[in-house]
Amino acid sequence: MKILLVDDEKQICASLKKSLESAGEFSVETINDAAAAVPAAIKWKPDVVLLDVMMPGKSGSVIARELKENETTKDIPVIFLTGIVSGAEVQSQDNMIGGEYFAAKPVDTGALIRLIKKIA
Repeated sequence: MKILLVDDEKQICASLKKSLESAGEFSVETINDAAAAVPAAIKWKPDVVLLDVMMPGKSGSVIARELKENETTKDIPVIFLTGIVSGAEVQSQDNMIGGEYFAAKPVDTGALIRLIKKIA
């Protein structure tokens, strides 16, 4: 399964990429520049996009909207990554807030893998 991980924090990308790929089921492409997210998704056609909520230049919600408006990427599920809400808050709402999927930072890799498998 192909995952596009978009987060401006390179250390988070490297750590999460390593954790997901070590599960043996995922190939993870990372993007640290919000402006490059949609072109990368169009080119790579991932099965899931993991998208940081707060990034310089363009927010995760703007990128998600652009993905949904593009014919090539409109059906790709998005999971927002955020440090704004706690893991307990996200878990209590079945990983959904306002109709969108969320995973709290720091990311629980096991929970994230379960969520990815659930929606992809």
